[in-house]
Amino acid sequence: MTTKRSPHGITIRLSLAALAAGLSLTLSAAAKEGRTLTGGGGASLSGSARTTPHGIADSVPHPLGAQESMQRMGQEGCAPREQSERLWLLGQHPDAGGTSPEASNTRTAAGRTRTAAAHGETAAAPHGAANADSTTTITPGTTITPVGLVTRDSSSTITPGRCATPAGSAVRPFVRPPFLQEGDSVGVVSISSRIDEEQLKHALQSLDILRSWGVRLRLAPHLFDRNGGWFAAPDSVRARDLQQMIDNPHLRAIIFFRGGYGAVRILDRVKLDRLRRDPKWLVGFSDLTTIHAALQHVGVESIHGAMPGGFRTLHPERDTSALWLREALFGRVAGYHVAPHPLNHPGRAHGRLAGGNLSVMHALNGTPEAYDLEHEPVILLIEDVGESIHHIDRMMQTLRRSGRLDRIAGLVVGDFTHIRNEKRWEASVYEVIDSYARELHVPVLYGLPAGHDRLNVALYMGRDVELVVTDGGGSLRFL
Repeated sequence: MTTKRSPHGITIRLSLAALAAGLSLTLSAAAKEGRTLTGGGGASLSGSARTTPHGIADSVPHPLGAQESMQRMGQEGCAPREQSERLWLLGQHPDAGGTSPEASNTRTAAGRTRTAAAHGETAAAPHGAANADSTTTITPGTTITPVGLVTRDSSSTITPGRCATPAGSAVRPFVRPPFLQEGDSVGVVSISSRIDEEQLKHALQSLDILRSWGVRLRLAPHLFDRNGGWFAAPDSVRARDLQQMIDNPHLRAIIFFRGGYGAVRILDRVKLDRLRRDPKWLVGFSDLTTIHAALQHVGVESIHGAMPGGFRTLHPERDTSALWLREALFGRVAGYHVAPHPLNHPGRAHGRLAGGNLSVMHALNGTPEAYDLEHEPVILLIEDVGESIHHIDRMMQTLRRSGRLDRIAGLVVGDFTHIRNEKRWEASVYEVIDSYARELHVPVLYGLPAGHDRLNVALYMGRDVELVVTDGGGSLRFL
């Protein structure tokens, strides 16, 4: 075991035995919020640690390899080592004799030819702007070959229409869309708040980042419209944009460009159940919690993660949230481990991962899309932004008094950012949540960066997961 110290005081432990076995480098971070880890070539990964509302520094969660057991919960995270290795995610170091990303990304699914001509691919330019074909500098895979991961050409392939629930699971089967391969086509649509004119340059750069992942983009016809008031276009038009992408057999994923408000207005106009016949990943968070909730009733997995409207376009190689999304879309995320938190409640639970933005979930009460917390075990994720602390308490009261909170198998508390009136309440928002969580007698995990903060992990919603919380931290593992 050799130990190196970066110029920023972050200890990197290199296990030669682990490298020989094809495992990742490990990282123990003790930096404060905003600290940057810099490799020898100048590449950096920002936000390697952050400070909780309780003044305790907690390290960024690291993804678990698909073959890793829960006994590895206590290991340190993944670390970049050189400029070409900007982010270590479930990776095998190239020195360990792994296959190169170029070789691993040349897979072609049986019976499917990936050509733009065959797909009739188009990428519509925004009104009044030329379509940019250049890409930002970010290399898909960044010289790291994932190992032990579920991919479409592996023995554990999940094909469209197949059940994605492990054998013997207590939860009902869901359909898991196939993970992306290089050359696949991805749709980009906006059904919530519109993209304003001053955001246009950033929007084009964000789309270039998506293209740099090796995928082809099909943009919704009205993505850049601004004739719908708060929205890009009227409800019927936005619904048609989404439905066309759902019905397009050439698309393998649909990424919502941004959140805000508006997704709920088109629910009655779209046929999400068609995704059971032709599954594709739907990606978003915040206002798109509405879509995740609807897909839970349809029985199709989706991804709660970063959206292009929030990508960091100045330094995309440092945008951990976007890179987590990329890894999730390509099937290279098997779970996350986070540092201990003083409010954690230990335990182990299995269940269906559900939830998202607490305010949106609250607004779905009494609708057909309200989360079903009664008929199967659920691991509930909650996060929120910009609310007064009394509103958070009101929503938790509704969950408790309705009896729905008592039915969950476990709770994952994501980020609650820009919460107002904590001083007047004389408690932090996390302490308010804990006043309800401690009554549940189920494992509760705090500190997973999911939501509206700088870091936003990519999570497979609808997936059967294992939640383990111990004194050494917590893990959320996708099964």
